[in-house]
Amino acid sequence: MPVTLLAVDDSVTMRKVFEMTFGGEEFRVVTAENADAALALLKSEKPALVLADITLPGKSGYDLCAAIKRDNPGLPVLLMSSKLNPYDKARGQAANANDYVDKPFDTQKLIDRVNSLLSGEKTAPVQGAPKATPAPYRAPAALGATLVGQGPPRPQVNKPAPVVTPTGAQPVNLRATADFAVRPAA
Repeated sequence: MPVTLLAVDDSVTMRKVFEMTFGGEEFRVVTAENADAALALLKSEKPALVLADITLPGKSGYDLCAAIKRDNPGLPVLLMSSKLNPYDKARGQAANANDYVDKPFDTQKLIDRVNSLLSGEKTAPVQGAPKATPAPYRAPAALGATLVGQGPPRPQVNKPAPVVTPTGAQPVNLRATADFAVRPAA
């Protein structure tokens, strides 16, 4: 029987990413676009884990996490954010989130974190509740080990650029600025 995950994100694209990443026989993904819809689904779907973005319309992911932990303290919650603010992780911990992931994320690392939470490695199980122990899951081959939100690798610059300077000026090492080179369109 597949393990149910609840993915909460206001982005349709991100909800599809979760469905693709965790699609298959091991997991069943149900999605919600806001905290209120997620709280309603918690009653009917009984997920084993909740993945939630912190920026949602209405209540935030932090508010959602706090509400979940108030009613279901043993339910693991993994919060995510693309804002990369240093206080986001601390605020997630204050809401009793079990883990925190920055977007963009590596799909295999997200899968590993979910497996870790489901096996109880990062959270203490609720007394009397059985521990979920699904087999470790790997990303579908079609996804590979992609970093969601990132493009293809940058081309390597193999030859030094010519140095052109006025008399007496210091030459500029253009090789050091190769990371800023314009990539050809894919």
